[in-house]
Amino acid sequence: MRDHAAAEDLTADVFVAALAAYERAAPDADVVEPWLFRIARNKTVDHWRQVRRDRLLGGLVSRQRHAERSVESDATIRAELVQALEALQALKPRDRHIVGLRIGARLSFAAIGEIVGMSENSANVACQRAMDRVRKAVEESEDGP
Repeated sequence: MRDHAAAEDLTADVFVAALAAYERAAPDADVVEPWLFRIARNKTVDHWRQVRRDRLLGGLVSRQRHAERSVESDATIRAELVQALEALQALKPRDRHIVGLRIGARLSFAAIGEIVGMSENSANVACQRAMDRVRKAVEESEDGP
């Protein structure tokens, strides 16, 4: 987390979730730590998914503010969003992960490469190729069958 306050909030959420689930999960003493880390990982993933959604929807909303609002324009934006999400889902898991780290988490290619185990240049190339596939899929879906 880049923001100290957000990290504190996320940490609090992790411990609230752990406390709420502790009786139900009843982890043995030797697996409490991995169990807690799994909760932390899941909460972090959820956080970044929400950040990505907020950024995506925020971009659509700001774009919409500059255009006249209508049912047709709302439907167009929703259709574009569905096309982009479908194109992202069609990517291989590693490529989705790389694109998510770049766009959702706004990480550098060096950081992405370190996370996924490749060089900075390889991460850059993989991300660009994945984004090209998404753009192509969206363009093809706009052109129709």
